[in-house]
Amino acid sequence: MHKPIVLIVEDNDLNSVLLTDLLEVGGYVTMRAHDGEEAMSLVNAQQPDLIVLDIQLPIMSGLDVLRWLKDDEWLRLIPVVVVTAFAMPTEERIMREAGCDEYIAKPFSTRAFLQVVGQHLPRPPAYLHTV
Repeated sequence: MHKPIVLIVEDNDLNSVLLTDLLEVGGYVTMRAHDGEEAMSLVNAQQPDLIVLDIQLPIMSGLDVLRWLKDDEWLRLIPVVVVTAFAMPTEERIMREAGCDEYIAKPFSTRAFLQVVGQHLPRPPAYLHTV
């Protein structure tokens, strides 16, 4: 069975490692990008199955990355889960209008995060039930 690949776009190293660990324990393969341009390169090269995207990124904002993805006829099919410290209703509305599939405010429940990811990807073997 192909393990789903998740691209984590997060400039904060601690948050990036946390998300990577959660997803890998959950049975997913991960890739990481620290800014929007690096994310665009990885998406073009690897075509991940799902993208976890922070809003506040250097070089290119998460909103710009999201708009770029959703403007492309093939890339728009990749689910995007925005994970952000910006928990304001206006931010969520903007991201949803731009095309994000899910919006999760930090701090978040690890179980709830993996459930959201699992709603958009085939579940790997029973790992998700132990987190």
